[in-house]
Amino acid sequence: MALELIGNLIRILEQEGISYCHWKSNAAMKETMAGEDDLDLLAAQEDKGRFLSVLARLNFIRATAYNDSWFPDITHYYGYDSESGKVVHVHLHFKLILGYDLIKNYHLPLEDVFLRNAGGEGVLKTPACELDLIVFVIRMVLKRRLICFLLGGPRYWLKGCFGKRWKVLSKTDRRDLKYLQGNVSKEKLEECRREYFPFLSGELFDYCLSSIGPGAGRYGWFWAGRRLVCALKGFHRYGAERAVLLAVVRRLKGKIKSLFRGLRLAKPTRKRLSPAGKIIAFVGGDGAGKTTNIRILHSWLGRYFDVRSLHVGRPTKGVLWYFVIMLLRIRKLLQVHRWILGKPSDNFHRSVKYLLMARYRYRAFCKAVRLRSRGVLVLLDRIPLPGLEFMDKPRIRDLTGGRGIYGSLAAWEEKYHREIRGADELIVLRLDPKIAAHRRPEDEQEKLADRSRSIWERKWPKGYAHLIDSSQPLVEVEREIRDIVWTGLRRQVKIIELIGPAGAGKSAVAERLLDETCNVQTSLSWKKYRMKCVVRLLPKLVSLLCQKVPFRYLRYLVNLETNLTVLQNHKSRWILPCCNLVLDEGPVFRWASLKQSAANSGMAGIFENNSWLQNLEARIGEVLDTVVWLDAPDEVLRARINQKVRNHRMKDKPEEIVDLFLNDYRRLFTEIVGDGTGKIAVKRFDTEQVSIEDVLEGIKALL
Repeated sequence: MALELIGNLIRILEQEGISYCHWKSNAAMKETMAGEDDLDLLAAQEDKGRFLSVLARLNFIRATAYNDSWFPDITHYYGYDSESGKVVHVHLHFKLILGYDLIKNYHLPLEDVFLRNAGGEGVLKTPACELDLIVFVIRMVLKRRLICFLLGGPRYWLKGCFGKRWKVLSKTDRRDLKYLQGNVSKEKLEECRREYFPFLSGELFDYCLSSIGPGAGRYGWFWAGRRLVCALKGFHRYGAERAVLLAVVRRLKGKIKSLFRGLRLAKPTRKRLSPAGKIIAFVGGDGAGKTTNIRILHSWLGRYFDVRSLHVGRPTKGVLWYFVIMLLRIRKLLQVHRWILGKPSDNFHRSVKYLLMARYRYRAFCKAVRLRSRGVLVLLDRIPLPGLEFMDKPRIRDLTGGRGIYGSLAAWEEKYHREIRGADELIVLRLDPKIAAHRRPEDEQEKLADRSRSIWERKWPKGYAHLIDSSQPLVEVEREIRDIVWTGLRRQVKIIELIGPAGAGKSAVAERLLDETCNVQTSLSWKKYRMKCVVRLLPKLVSLLCQKVPFRYLRYLVNLETNLTVLQNHKSRWILPCCNLVLDEGPVFRWASLKQSAANSGMAGIFENNSWLQNLEARIGEVLDTVVWLDAPDEVLRARINQKVRNHRMKDKPEEIVDLFLNDYRRLFTEIVGDGTGKIAVKRFDTEQVSIEDVLEGIKALL
């Protein structure tokens, strides 16, 4: 019986009129339809965009293997059938690339022939068996050439030369050959060979077939491979010397990686998510099942993707921890604290331990961000969140009051926790405190109840925290987690900028958003990337200096270029800690400020006929998903500016000057972002008519 997901895929492809076929391993069609085997689909190049949109509609996600760059026309997509809990692997081909797995050096330009001769309604379309058999024979012979035999290793050599049960084909390949031979007629096979494979003589095809068939000689594949390569001379992708060199180099790299994995110096190779991985954090009280569900999820997804588990609540400690702990013990033995702190106290010892723990939590989260940028799916066991009273929170200030040296230690600890800005998805396992006490009778009941109650009664951010009742049976909890995680794997980065004239309420909205959400960042740290941009832009900067452009404008331009570069890299590789960005002062604001400053000083001419500066403005539209424009009537904005606690250059200025200032910024914003019908989507709010809560709800809906 076909899986619902595969059935939906077939139905939509037929409705859309997309050309495709399942072009190999058709003998196991029953297992393929049940999701037990991969779907090796061949699709027309001109239908590529429509095919990928169908996969996206069915919540398929792309994964990349280490060798994907070798074969750019072959990709991997994975879908999740929630009814059965199975993952479906679509191995998508846009060209018929054949040969040894390390190089696949031959391209047969017969994709249209396969697709025209594909048939089958209600099931996966398959090519004519005659076409399938001829290509199968070519594939099997090309996989068993001399170079393939030599790179197989000593065990393969001995088995091939002296093994009594040497089989040219594997068990599954012998099954496919038997199936194809039983479903073709000799007349149609010969007609198909003459029409579509004129380079392959009948005698050579029969010889190749006999070299891999039952009763084949031990070395017949060698001579068949040599003759077949000569016949396929016009279809190779690389020359003979380069193909051999590539195969040898790739084989050596594979052996080195295997050696490192054997020595436990490298992780097993798995496919990675594209364009970037995800960070899934689990939060819950003791007994809620965090560790159990992480282990189950790791086992499930680890069969397909590169998955890592990190414990942020109790992170792995480094050499610094043990060194400092040793010094603290020596200090305690010598009672040095009498001279440093004035009285016997254990607070200093505990404060240093809390600070080190916060540092290692932050380092574990930074490691998770690095792994995510490489396409790894990271599962976090616990994560510090603002508002949690009994778990993973800064403790030094509560312990010591934060006076003297303890104030510096407390500020340092709080900074580490503040830098851990949530995860891409947060799964909250909620468990009634009474059930938690029943599950963990050996724990201290008062602490257990406090921890469970803090999770059970907390108001979690809507749309970000996924609440699961962990008192359900484990199977139901596991099903809910799988659905949540698979939906989260498809979620993309959203970059939003708040714009508007002074007094519109951008800073107030950004502060509230930061307090109420755990996975949103409202500012951008990009200074560590600035030097690279300066070096890359040096010729352009020198050119502008020669045009007598003031140095302060060059600094603005470098900052804007760096800002855009970081945002573009985050959109493609998720390099920043937070998935989503809602910027208070983003590229639109910086560009408008630069243009306004240049206009006021008579330097507006630098923006004309300069391709780099015009490209900067175009890139703003590529980076931003939405611009949220906050505005209000001029009299309201003037009153808000005059009420600001911080100094503003328009504060207490005459009405005419303030109105001119506000209208200039509105004009500049309109020039950059347009009216919302162009490349940048614009959502407007009149902050006199709507409250901050309404604006926040609108932004959360965009995320």
